[in-house]
Amino acid sequence: MQLNIRPLILNSLLFVMAAFCINVNAKATPYSNAIKGNNSLQITFNQSSTTPLLCPPYISGVINDLTDPASKQGVVLDVKENNKPLLSSEYTIVAESDNNKVVQKDHIIISKEDGKATIRIIPTEVGYSTITVTLLKNNNSTSLVINYAASTNKTDSAYYHTGSSDASAAFYLDKEFMVIGDDETNQLFVYHRTSSGLPVKVFNYASLLHLEEGDDAGFKEIDCEASTRSLKHPEIVYWTGSMSNGGKRFEEKPNRSQIFATTITGTGTNTKFEFKGSYSKLRKYLIKWGDENGYHLSSSASFGEKPKQVSGFNVEGMVFGPDSTTLYIGFRAPQVPVANRTNALIAPIINFEQWFNNGKPLGKPVIGKPIELNLDKRGIRDIIRLHDYSYLIIAGNADAVRNAALYKWSGLEKDAPINLNIPGISNLAAEAAVELLEDGNPTGKIQLICDDGSTEWYNDGNATKNLDPRFKKFRSKVITITN
Repeated sequence: MQLNIRPLILNSLLFVMAAFCINVNAKATPYSNAIKGNNSLQITFNQSSTTPLLCPPYISGVINDLTDPASKQGVVLDVKENNKPLLSSEYTIVAESDNNKVVQKDHIIISKEDGKATIRIIPTEVGYSTITVTLLKNNNSTSLVINYAASTNKTDSAYYHTGSSDASAAFYLDKEFMVIGDDETNQLFVYHRTSSGLPVKVFNYASLLHLEEGDDAGFKEIDCEASTRSLKHPEIVYWTGSMSNGGKRFEEKPNRSQIFATTITGTGTNTKFEFKGSYSKLRKYLIKWGDENGYHLSSSASFGEKPKQVSGFNVEGMVFGPDSTTLYIGFRAPQVPVANRTNALIAPIINFEQWFNNGKPLGKPVIGKPIELNLDKRGIRDIIRLHDYSYLIIAGNADAVRNAALYKWSGLEKDAPINLNIPGISNLAAEAAVELLEDGNPTGKIQLICDDGSTEWYNDGNATKNLDPRFKKFRSKVITITN
């Protein structure tokens, strides 16, 4: 099944996930959700009663996932005759899967009440299934279809967030919700942190930026890779693209050099986003700074140079330093120095907020002395400031080989990062993290966010980034970082 699509730029900047299944540009779909049968009987999806973590008729579940909304909460259906709700004693509902390996008949659990029924789906094998749900009364019937896909639980105690696959930046809202930046979609997603399923809100920011020409399909990719909260204005969150080369020829892509600001207030379905401003020329200042410090960044960022190599140019980390004013820009690539390329590189912008001025720069950025960190030949995939004022670095290879590791760091150039040697994470495509708090206090745990765009979830030969958005997913996993 090949579903290679880009999300449609939506008219509304904010929309709830009840509209998610409607407002995507699916070039192809193998399914139909048309109602068929006797017209006096009516069976329809009740989206308002169904958890917002699901949006039928397209549902993606996970085998042995204790928080999978399709198997735990289920899909709610309205059952009527001539627009009048049927009593539970008046009707029967049956469900059939066309792939009993993926969903066995006795693993479709149906519960009835007056005017409504709930369908829970418990998968047993990876793959796709078309589930036909039929409402019967006397000799009459009518049906609808649920288009279902099941993936395996690759990581114990992980959450599987659907509707997005290339999670690359994260922002903590509260103990229940987080905001995720996806490097393929130009959208910010509000996800439940402790449950699998769809986002509860989406913010599309592309139309607010001054974007240049798009790719062959017309998509203007920002390649969002990092975010950080202002420490002086906590309602403001900054986001940045990778600033890397792209396309088949690895040429400069100005859209990727966008750094922009939003305010984020509220939480869950009540989260509110406000765009503050953007700027797209920071890349040239970073390259000039790198050249002046002997890193040959103009060569790393030149036409034809791949960004995902030790000599490439690729930004993936952003956080405010210990003085709460200097903004650290962390590079996935290049590794430095040029002679042996063993260390990760940080560019400290000393006057960032004063200079950036919500996208209306005042003068030029002042970039200080380079910071080189020994991350065992890894680059920076994310860096966050913890509540104890230390820093957590997600480190990984410059290329696509998975080799993740977590480091604690003081934030000071004179201090070396310490490898936490966390087991079981090296094969994760870890690209972001949020610290877990309880009543505002640190718990010694973080939630690690994975960019699973290249993962094949359904044994169909397709990376998830190439699927219909309703079947995309990425993982997050809670990790203990202190005893």
